[in-house]
Amino acid sequence: MEEAKDLPPRRLAVGFALIGNGGVPVHIGFTQQFRNRVKSLHREGLVWESWVAHLCDDRQSAVEVRRDLIKKYGEPNVAAQEPAVG
Repeated sequence: MEEAKDLPPRRLAVGFALIGNGGVPVHIGFTQQFRNRVKSLHREGLVWESWVAHLCDDRQSAVEVRRDLIKKYGEPNVAAQEPAVG
């Protein structure tokens, strides 16, 4: 996982989607620890090409953003991720 300069600030609620091969989401979630969450998903073997995160005022708003992202992209498809190398 590459470090990005534009990561959401720590301790702010976000709804987010990790986008895999072909623009298909491989994970959609919400968290107040975006950096730690994506690092954890990376360690678990999830692979993605890009991400989208929307800052929210609170946890409930982040849950709603997650629902909106699922409506927009559909349910995540882990099979769409690039195969892990190594």
